[in-house]
Amino acid sequence: VEVQNSSRGPQVILSRTHPGFLRALFAAEVPEIEEGIVEIKAVAREPGTRSKIAVLSNDERIDPVGSCVGMKGSRVQAVTRELAGEKIDIVPFSPDPMTMIERSLSPARVNEILPDEENRAVTAIVDDDQLSLAIGREGKNVRLAAKLTGWKIDLVSASEHYLRQRLAEELSLAIGEMPGVDPETAEQLVSAGIDTVDQMAAVTEEQLELLAGMEPEKAGELIATAQATLEELRKQVEEMIEQEKAEGSADPFLSQEFFGEGGEEKKLQEADVFGEGSGEAEKKKKPEEPKLTEEDLFGDKKD
Repeated sequence: VEVQNSSRGPQVILSRTHPGFLRALFAAEVPEIEEGIVEIKAVAREPGTRSKIAVLSNDERIDPVGSCVGMKGSRVQAVTRELAGEKIDIVPFSPDPMTMIERSLSPARVNEILPDEENRAVTAIVDDDQLSLAIGREGKNVRLAAKLTGWKIDLVSASEHYLRQRLAEELSLAIGEMPGVDPETAEQLVSAGIDTVDQMAAVTEEQLELLAGMEPEKAGELIATAQATLEELRKQVEEMIEQEKAEGSADPFLSQEFFGEGGEEKKLQEADVFGEGSGEAEKKKKPEEPKLTEEDLFGDKKD
């Protein structure tokens, strides 16, 4: 890591926690890495607990992950022993950032990734039962994935993402529907790029004066009304979603096949689950087959 000059001569500072130490251990255990056939493209470590590495093969006939794992895990286990039991996740490298992020969050399964290129951040959506696995113990899995890829990762469960979408849809009320806004003012605001109530609540009086040419007093009144409207609308939406959750209809994977329009749960019949020709229903409908006799089977040639 460092060489320090002292009165005794140069002192070499070594580190077992440095990512380069992990690279060197794999190079010692994996001949393909030493020969340059397999490359370690990225390393992320939380020394003593867990690490992630991304590997790439320069020969399509050689599996980079399998090379690092070894026969029955012998190679990776040798590195783990040297690091006093530090767990190591090995993922195949991809030049595509979204694919790399999805792989780096393993062993969790990712449903969808929503990128924010400008801020180098993503929102990763996972099933509710995969969320804790994606986060990892004490948040290690998602932290290491962020270090490995260089992207900020916001993990969201599928149900939470659905609620966020509902809030975004319901809160985008057209500016013309806000109390105190006449058609002429609405047209003036739309021409200035303010289409919804949430956009109005986010601007300042100075911006409103500059963009729409409004007087300071009127601009302040409109912003205050927008903020009050938005707060009231937010409460209504949250109450509505809570009510839907209680009734079981807020889950995007459920439909009126299971819940009626009023939220009343329907009783599923055996035919609804297995089809009309199954179970007891099939036994009742199916006529009894006649038993075959020896004459029916062999005819005149019976012995």
